Amino acid sequence: MKGIILAGGTGSRLFPLTKVTNKHLLPVGKYPMIFYPVFKLKQAGITEILIVTGKEDLGDVVNLLGSGREMNVTFTYKVQEDKIVSIEEKLQYPKSNYAVTGIYLFDNTVFDIVKTLKPSDRGELEITDVNNAYIERNELTFDILNGWWTDAGTHESLVRANELAKDLHLEDNYWN
Repeated sequence: MKGIILAGGTGSRLFPLTKVTNKHLLPVGKYPMIFYPVFKLKQAGITEILIVTGKEDLGDVVNLLGSGREMNVTFTYKVQEDKIVSIEEKLQYPKSNYAVTGIYLFDNTVFDIVKTLKPSDRGELEITDVNNAYIERNELTFDILNGWWTDAGTHESLVRANELAKDLHLEDNYWN
């Protein structure tokens, strides 16, 4: 099984912090934000991980993560070149108190689904369309993760994420 971490986008809501770096490289607690999904994938036994990021951030992401050898994982990288033209953020009236955290596990038929997708108005293939295809096939399941989760896409939510993560220690064997 392979993992994918989507680390693209402009991080416009975190400007000017994101003027010089990718949002996923900003610190949350003691670690860069991107370490958390890497750690969760590793906890799930997934050690082959694809990182998708923009071409302007690829060098910084590779510089931080490298090949993955230090973390006992293997990273490969893909550049996302579709330009983002708009983002629809939080719903004013959410239907529940649950959030999609962006952690997905797909079987190998996901590649067949992706081949059938058409780019959205933003010119991108949307993960929501993948999830809806699984719903149509009556094959979508979910789980609820224990612990906390917060958005880290605005200055206020990044401060909250740092407060929540300030005493968090990734397992000692994370690097081994």
